Amino acid sequence: MEEFLKYEGLYLNYESRLVLRNLSGSVESGRLYVLKGENGAGKTSLLKILSGKLAPNRGLVSGAKFNQTSIKALVGSASLFSHLSVYENLEIFSDGEPSEVLESFMLKGYENSLVRDLSAGYVQKVILSIVLSSKADIFLFDEPTNFLDAGGKELLTGKFKSALTLGKALVISTHEPELFANLNPVHLHLEEGQYV
Repeated sequence: MEEFLKYEGLYLNYESRLVLRNLSGSVESGRLYVLKGENGAGKTSLLKILSGKLAPNRGLVSGAKFNQTSIKALVGSASLFSHLSVYENLEIFSDGEPSEVLESFMLKGYENSLVRDLSAGYVQKVILSIVLSSKADIFLFDEPTNFLDAGGKELLTGKFKSALTLGKALVISTHEPELFANLNPVHLHLEEGQYV
């Protein structure tokens, strides 16, 4: 397995609170990393640092794949143009051919639907389709199963499996780690900003 990136000695403060404490690790090709922990444990902060959207107070993230082209993240709220159709949003945001993305993510029949008219589950599927259709090597997700029904979760697990087979790396935070048990994940449990 190829080491895509590594992080060493990460510290992060929010106001007077220490969110991450001397956190170190690596992200390798073909691996799924599942971040677990209570709310406020530092999972989202770590994902933001790995995506390059947030700088740590101390520590370093480095590696051949630590760049905007190699990393695609769904951390925090993602926005679509609600007044445009699913197809139009895919044309704007997706690296893939919109008709192929629609087919692959079981969105056929919704291509002409305005995003504002979709359920939260379908909006999440559109966002996930945009992220996972990118040519990135590393995918970062904060609670990717939010709003998905059982069928959507099954589809997502299948997409994750395909990405891993292609040598992609995935780092996710989730309160449903059991959904990904068959993908041989590396479990990383965060408690008060440290791995335990």
